[in-house]
Amino acid sequence: MSMLTVYHKTLEAFYRKKWVRLKHIPNPVIPTEMNQSDF
Repeated sequence: MSMLTVYHKTLEAFYRKKWVRLKHIPNPVIPTEMNQSDF
């Protein structure tokens, strides 16, 4: 696994945990820069 994959999975798990805590937020806010970067 590349470092980017590890980083992405860690980030995903982190946001999933946060989302569980903040159920009143309908969608996790993902900045457009993240979508447009190296992925």
